[in-house]
Amino acid sequence: MVSFAPTHPLDVFFSRVSSGGNGDVQVQSVEGHGLVQVFASRGKTAAVEKALGIKETPGEATHHRSYHAIPLAPGQWFLISAKPDPKNFAGGLSKKLKKDGYVSEQADSRVLLRLSGDRVGEMMQKGCRLDLHPSVTGKGWCAQTQIAQCGVILHQIDDKPTYDILVYSGFAQHFAEWLEHTGAQLGISFSR
Repeated sequence: MVSFAPTHPLDVFFSRVSSGGNGDVQVQSVEGHGLVQVFASRGKTAAVEKALGIKETPGEATHHRSYHAIPLAPGQWFLISAKPDPKNFAGGLSKKLKKDGYVSEQADSRVLLRLSGDRVGEMMQKGCRLDLHPSVTGKGWCAQTQIAQCGVILHQIDDKPTYDILVYSGFAQHFAEWLEHTGAQLGISFSR
C-alpha cells in the first residue's frame, strides 16, 4: 500500500527561500485554516444569510467571530475560519444550513497568503488591476481579480492595509515566485 505524506503547495518554494526577516512587504503563508465555499439552494439566499450571519453585499466581506465570508456571486460565498485547525468547520456550517444550501471543502484547492507591511500598497499596484486607493477600499473590502496572471480572491482585512489573497493551489508556486521577484526591489520577506 502506498502512503502519501501531506504536503503543502509551497513546500518547494519555502525550501529554497529564506524565511523571516523584516522586509517592507511581509508575506505569510496562512496554513491550517478552514476554507470552504458555500452555495445557497435556489431561492434560499436570505435563509443562508440568516443561518450563517453573513451578507451578500458585493465587494464587502462579513466578519463573523468564527469566520470571514467573502461574497463571490449571487448565493455564493467563500468562508475562511478565524482560527487555525478547525476540527469540523465544513460540517458545522452544513448543520447550520440544513437544506437551505451546501458546503464545498476548499482547503486542498486554495492557498491563503497574507501580505502586509509599509510598502504593501506599492507591491499590490504592481500586479493588481483594481483601484486599491484607501478612498475606494477599506477593512472588509474584497474582490475577485487577477494578479500575476492568476485568478485570486482578494480581501483587505484591516486599514493598514493587510491583504489576504486566495490563489488556486496549482498556481501557488508561480504566484509566490512573482511576489519574490516583484517584491525584491521593495524588500520582501516570507514566513510560514
